[in-house]
Amino acid sequence: NGSKIKVSNASEIRSAVIGFCHSGMKTEYVERAIKIFSKLKILSSHTRQFGAAALEFCYLASGRIDILEISNANPYDVAAGALIAREAGAIVTDFKGKQWDLSKMDILATNAKLHRQILNAVGNL
Repeated sequence: NGSKIKVSNASEIRSAVIGFCHSGMKTEYVERAIKIFSKLKILSSHTRQFGAAALEFCYLASGRIDILEISNANPYDVAAGALIAREAGAIVTDFKGKQWDLSKMDILATNAKLHRQILNAVGNL
């Protein structure tokens, strides 16, 4: 429609909407995803899992969700969405705060106000 999209301006995790996603059904992937989800759920009761990484990135990019965490991602599932989110102002890193690239399986994408806060919660997982 000609309007630019941009990430939200949320600044507090407890009121943020967190998108949560994981790839793969290997036992260790699911167990790790559950561990991450339990940490996120304690931080905010507003968690969502849509099951489509591209959609979740677009929701982040348009401000419909405030944080997106994806573990064990396949590059072909997330690369385009990560680009869209970056273009809309998101910070997109791995769980250690390093800029995300195709070689990394974990992604954390947020606005600038929330990134350090959420990174502290998932950075050691």
